Amino acid sequence: RRAPVAQGIEQDGPNVKVGGSIPSRGTFRRWRREMAEIKRPKDAQEMRALVEGSYERLREAMSRIPEGRWDEPALPGGWSLKEDLDHVALWEGALLHHVDPAFELDGPVDLPWGDTDAVNEKFREWTRSQSVASVKERADRTHAGMRALLLTIDDARMDETVTGGNKQWWRAVADETWDHYPEHFQMLEAAFPD
Repeated sequence: RRAPVAQGIEQDGPNVKVGGSIPSRGTFRRWRREMAEIKRPKDAQEMRALVEGSYERLREAMSRIPEGRWDEPALPGGWSLKEDLDHVALWEGALLHHVDPAFELDGPVDLPWGDTDAVNEKFREWTRSQSVASVKERADRTHAGMRALLLTIDDARMDETVTGGNKQWWRAVADETWDHYPEHFQMLEAAFPD
């Protein structure tokens, strides 16, 4: 058993528990966001550093995974490592596609947007048929798109509302990056300790 990840959240092996039970991913994210206020970065440079530092820790956790185990259901809810990585890429890509519809969001065309749990499950089902190599390529391409997007957000733009959305830029980025990645690298680190 590990120390609490955050108030009311504890990690027991690969399982993240909220109030003693293992929530769905969408429920966990909504709960986590309601419980903890994310601190606004002081500037765009700090925002980029938060994204890259957190993503680097995710990459380090993924580097522990032996090549033949990416399809193994080693994470809470029976998720495979491949499914987990593609889930991270999905939500980065969703922000990129929202900002620029020319960014191609791979996956099923009929995702039930508005229901996070249903989106996650439908995308997970689709990912099962994808190769590990294609998922890794998609994650790399999507994160490169996120890096490019971050370079367009300067200090003044951080507090502007995302076009067609209801969040400030810095918060929209946080939700799909540095506030999202820890959930995943903590599960990976628990499932594949040093």
